[in-house]
Amino acid sequence: MLDRLLPPNPVEEATEEENIYNSDMEQDEEVIFDDDIGLDIDVTSILPQVKLVVDFSEMREEAKRMKQEIDELEDTFSNDAALYNRRWVLEAKLAESNLLLEYFSARLKDQLDVFSAQRLVNRKNLWNLTPHERWTLYKHWVSNLKQTLQEESTKLEQVFRTEARILNEAKLLDDLEVMKDVTVIGMTTTGAARLQPLLQALKCKLVIVEEAAEVMESHIIVSLTKYCQHLILIGDHQQLRPTTADFTLARKYYFDISLFERMLKNGMHCELLKVQHRMRPEIAKLIVPTIYPELFNHKSVLGFDNIMGISKNVFFMTHNHYEEKVEDSASHKNIYEADYVLALCRHLLMQGYSPDKITILTTYSGQMFHLRTERKKHNLLKDVQITVVDNFQGEENDIILLSLVRSNKEANIGFLKIENRVCVALSRAKKGFYIIGNMDNLTQSSAVWPKIKASLESQGAVGPCLTLRCQVHPEQRNYAYSAADFSRHAPEGGCLKPCNVLMLCGHVCQSVCHVQNREHLNYKCQQPCFRYPPDCKLEHMCPKRCFENCGECVVKVERKLPCDHLVHLPCHVDYEIYKCHVNVAVTLPHCEHPAEKPCYRDLATFPCPQPCEDRLPCGHSCELKCHVLKDPDHLLYKCSKPCTKFNAGCIKQHPCAKRCHEACASCAVPVKKKLACGHTHKVECSKDPAEVICKRDCKKTLPCNHKCKLPCHKPCGDCQERVVKELPECKHQQTMRCCDSPDPAKCRGRCVRKLPCGHQCTGICNQRCDDLCKVLVACGVRLACGHVVQAPCHMQASAPPSPSSEELLSYCRQPCGTLLKCEHTCKGTCGECMQGRIHLRHPMCRDMSAMQQEVYLQVQALSVQRSVESPAHRARWGCVHTSCTKLCHEPCDREACIEPCKMILRCGHPCIGFCGDPCPPLCRVCDEDEVTAIFFGFEDEENARFVYLEDCKHTVESQGLETWLEKTESEISMKLCPFCKTSITKTQRYTNLIKAIYQDVCKVKAKVFGNLKDIAASRGHLQQQLANLRPELLVRYGIITGSQEYKEYYKKLSANVKNVLENRRNPLSLIDTHSLGVKVDILTELVNEIKKASSTLAMEQQGILKTRFDLVLKSVNKRLNKITAQEVEDYNLELQRFQRIAQLCVLESSQPFKMNHNFIRVKNIHYNICEIVFSIKKFSIKSDEDLKIELDNLSKILKVVGVVTVEERKVIAEVMKLGKGHWYKCPNGHVYSIDCPMYLEVYNKLTEDLQPVRKSRRNILSIVDTSSFKIQIDILTELVEEVKKANPNIISKLNSRLQVPLTAVGKRQGKMTNQEVEDINLELLRFQRLSQLLTLDDMIIVKGRSNDSSIKNSYISAQKILYSVRKYSRDQDDDVKTLLENLNKSLKGGLNISEKERSEILSAIGVTPGHWFKCPNGHIYVITECGGAMERGTCNECGETIGGQQHMLLETNQLASEMDGARGYRVGNTALDTSRTTVTSHNCPVSSLQSVDARLDDMTAITSL
Repeated sequence: MLDRLLPPNPVEEATEEENIYNSDMEQDEEVIFDDDIGLDIDVTSILPQVKLVVDFSEMREEAKRMKQEIDELEDTFSNDAALYNRRWVLEAKLAESNLLLEYFSARLKDQLDVFSAQRLVNRKNLWNLTPHERWTLYKHWVSNLKQTLQEESTKLEQVFRTEARILNEAKLLDDLEVMKDVTVIGMTTTGAARLQPLLQALKCKLVIVEEAAEVMESHIIVSLTKYCQHLILIGDHQQLRPTTADFTLARKYYFDISLFERMLKNGMHCELLKVQHRMRPEIAKLIVPTIYPELFNHKSVLGFDNIMGISKNVFFMTHNHYEEKVEDSASHKNIYEADYVLALCRHLLMQGYSPDKITILTTYSGQMFHLRTERKKHNLLKDVQITVVDNFQGEENDIILLSLVRSNKEANIGFLKIENRVCVALSRAKKGFYIIGNMDNLTQSSAVWPKIKASLESQGAVGPCLTLRCQVHPEQRNYAYSAADFSRHAPEGGCLKPCNVLMLCGHVCQSVCHVQNREHLNYKCQQPCFRYPPDCKLEHMCPKRCFENCGECVVKVERKLPCDHLVHLPCHVDYEIYKCHVNVAVTLPHCEHPAEKPCYRDLATFPCPQPCEDRLPCGHSCELKCHVLKDPDHLLYKCSKPCTKFNAGCIKQHPCAKRCHEACASCAVPVKKKLACGHTHKVECSKDPAEVICKRDCKKTLPCNHKCKLPCHKPCGDCQERVVKELPECKHQQTMRCCDSPDPAKCRGRCVRKLPCGHQCTGICNQRCDDLCKVLVACGVRLACGHVVQAPCHMQASAPPSPSSEELLSYCRQPCGTLLKCEHTCKGTCGECMQGRIHLRHPMCRDMSAMQQEVYLQVQALSVQRSVESPAHRARWGCVHTSCTKLCHEPCDREACIEPCKMILRCGHPCIGFCGDPCPPLCRVCDEDEVTAIFFGFEDEENARFVYLEDCKHTVESQGLETWLEKTESEISMKLCPFCKTSITKTQRYTNLIKAIYQDVCKVKAKVFGNLKDIAASRGHLQQQLANLRPELLVRYGIITGSQEYKEYYKKLSANVKNVLENRRNPLSLIDTHSLGVKVDILTELVNEIKKASSTLAMEQQGILKTRFDLVLKSVNKRLNKITAQEVEDYNLELQRFQRIAQLCVLESSQPFKMNHNFIRVKNIHYNICEIVFSIKKFSIKSDEDLKIELDNLSKILKVVGVVTVEERKVIAEVMKLGKGHWYKCPNGHVYSIDCPMYLEVYNKLTEDLQPVRKSRRNILSIVDTSSFKIQIDILTELVEEVKKANPNIISKLNSRLQVPLTAVGKRQGKMTNQEVEDINLELLRFQRLSQLLTLDDMIIVKGRSNDSSIKNSYISAQKILYSVRKYSRDQDDDVKTLLENLNKSLKGGLNISEKERSEILSAIGVTPGHWFKCPNGHIYVITECGGAMERGTCNECGETIGGQQHMLLETNQLASEMDGARGYRVGNTALDTSRTTVTSHNCPVSSLQSVDARLDDMTAITSL
């Protein structure tokens, strides 16, 4: 399209006629045309290096410049062809530029088609691509370039952070190196807070705080270190107090009272400085004794010079001109005072005082802004400081001009009645002090001003006018009642007398009396010059002023030129070489046209000014001047008038839009044409509608009655409309495409099925229901921690869970409440904290660890969106008064504009903001209540200005906000909105403050997140540690490889230490690496303990250790990335517990323990160890020490007991000639044998019958055979179990009775009937009762009570039934059971003494009831004192352990209530009530029989448990 608007080579400039000709119309270079935009592409220049840079800002600026130039050419009407051609060129360029901008803007808004880009990458011939494909490929390349640059930028950023951190550390060390050798170091309280590590390193013992009465107490505290030994506070509490950001803090909590003032109010001793070194005595009298009771003047203030130009050094100019309320503000201004103060300041400056020696103070910010505005009218005052009193505390100057502002009918003087502010205002001047105000109002409304007035009257320093005195003429005195009097009586600072001083030039000064430049150096005398120019031969008088240089003579004289023309030339001009500009009438020789030309121009070269009268072949007239000498036949002339033809091939007869000399192109006029699809499009007139791709929405309706949403040129296909369909099974609704069918596998609703327990399934509909119901129901078991919980239903489905189950304990939701190491109360639950063993981190706790405390600084979370600006991008912040010239990332070099905004709000009222700032949305009139709501205290002032905070949309009063922002903070943080505490990041008015704070925050971040090199090294070390802990390297350790918790924990740790996680960088901070290091160390310790113990562990002990292993890993895996010091301490204790459990498991797996675990001492120590190590209570150092002692004792005992070696065992078995099943152990682990041939015979017969091959033939068993064998094995098992439980003393007696059931079993064939099974069951029951009777018989003999008639009768009755040869029955068994219970009670409960003997014993011992106990065998003993068991002993009768520890009786001992009738302890029931053993006939699979057969071959199958 552009190639139709421009000539092949458009003319750039047309300053001369010949520039309109184009000698290079024909070009030989190959040109490729873009179908859409018609850009000419030079292949020869593009192929070496393809680069295309489009800067929209430059293009827009260039288009704007061309538009301005076109407008200027239109305003300049001229027939000059050069100007006309220039305008035509600019219009063509402007059209091209606008078209390019529109084209690029539209193309760049298109989204990248990734799939099309990947397809186009492999295209070989890029010149055959369509424009759309070129743009797609271009965006693909740009995307790849961005990714590459982003990766490179990330690397450079890491390098930059590292180098910046090193630089900051170097600067800090450099500062420390300089500071450590100096005596005095000065800094602000903010600097002290920021450089706390530096102060700690300097160890300053003496701290001096200046202006301490104006510094908040918290700011002073943060400046102190633990090394401070002496704090000196210097200040004046009678001046201004510290300012707080919120008045509530000052009003309710007294934050505006400094540490200095609080100490004085509390009566702390202080030294009062009574000598002042600032003010002359006349000024000091204003505050002594009005404010200060006593104040002495130093001799240095007694010799101050008097103020020049004024008769008084101190004066109060009183008036009655009323104040005005500042528009759109609650502040005030007094125009009379402002004019007077500025005039007085100008008068003082003309006396010779420099601007930095004078300060104008005012009590209201509205007056300050008015003074600054009016100052611009006086260039002399531009460097004079103008500020409010509150901002001038702590400062001073030679001359102070004070404007009090307040003057009204009501005599309302505002805060001028506050003594602190008055004290500050009256004590700033050193040599001269001039006050202007309404003294009548002041004395009427305040108690302090009458005293000040009295002091002024005593000095004669109060009145309605100020007396001016001329320094040059001291007798001249004038009175200034108003500002106009200064310019009327002393316009130049002196008086109205003439100066009359003779100057160096010889003239007398004609100015009025002036004080400055009395020597008249560099004075410009305005008298006429009386000198002659040095080179003037005619001696003309100089026509210039006295102060001007005469130079060459400029007096005009008449001269006759060589051409005989008379002209008037300056005297110094040489007329002989002067070019005559007089116009003369001539006839041009080449065209014979008459013309006027300057006399000096050559006739042959002078161009003809007459227009060309020839008609061109195209019918247009020539636009040039007469050009007979240059192309008279117009062969090279290009007609630039609009073409009058129609576009080529246009049937609509659209006129050609090109120039006359250009060839008409195809018609590009947009017209409406109807496509085959029925849509009407606006296309080029020459374009065929069949070639147009219709991208409008399709109008067709799909079979589902939905409208097709694809473009018109694409086939409709399946319906993509999102609809809601219902699944037939679960009735859930599912949103899907209309063309899709409901899929139950994609249903994400709640499951509607019921579990077997009756509860609703809590899973997702498309997932299989969990067999384990997780609905929490009340648990009937009280936990070991003492709490009652709600546990999952599946845990209580079969049998009640164990109270010590770790899984059940994890559901305890009772608050923990333990006081943590960080001094916070634990917020976790009993289950989360593992019953106090490993506590959760407190949410407010920042105590990471000892290492992290050194580097952790409290940094508030930032919500700063950091803009990435181009280095060449200039900040565009400014207004009509001033603007910034710095780059965007640099601090601005302009002050925030203080002029009021001139904008008018929609409501018609003026804006309440500042010039150049965003206008606040509130109006002072329409939103008066909201605008004037007091927050800082200045909102209701007339001239109050407001700032609109773009981050939180609040409108805040500017003066209070600036005070809020400038206050020092005890911590490094972003500045916040005083209302909502939102970070201020976008308000350009405070951009310098934001940038400075952001730099500080970045430094703190660098310190918190650590050194990147150190972190990288730590990451590498962690990766190496984890590489050594890979599960595939620990295959030999079944505890580890079989642990799913270990695999999940290892996977999570490995992911956290990787450099890249989920295709994104995984940066780690110093805290992260420390926490990960702790977790890796925990894993390493656990694995090392398992490595040391696993080779010697039995299967049961491996299961115990694996359970504890999984428990610790599961707890760590639940923790967040950061682990607190409290958690580290808890895990260290749990690791110590795990180590002790591993040691215990090793001992339990040893052969000595297996053979001697029933030994009493071994059993007791083992019980004590298990009580401690498996307790749910928190493990402690004391517990670990006790465990170590107990484990050492157990190890020593096992070594002392000794073990029979394998060789010795074989020799014993060979000598005894006993087979398997004849060896037993007593309760204390001692081994003995039973020689029972019948048992061996039955055992061997069963073993032979169960062999797979018997007598060289397959031994096939039926289901009946296996059932019978199972019954026989159960009979043997019951008999062996009874023998194992029996006392060794009765084994020989039981051996004889053992033959009866064994003989019955041995005589039976392979098959047994139900009758036989029932009979043998009864005999087994008889054998069980007989074992109990023989045990009681042994007790009778031991106790010596065999002659007791009741015991003897019961024993004989039971013996007759059990030894009878008649068939045993259930009724007989009930009788025997009753006899045995009575017999047992008699043996256990009787004292075996008479009642008289019992009474005498109780009387002789003399203890209260509850002191008598009995050992496990029933022997009575007494515990004196309190009756509580405090030590252990041995029974004198049987040697059993008696007593206890810590008032806890041994479980095997009981209270002897039969001795004294005490009921303090519950007596355990020791009656034998063994459940009846029943063997029934049932079918048994072969596999279970084989397992039973396997038990027969195990030597330990018949040993005691």
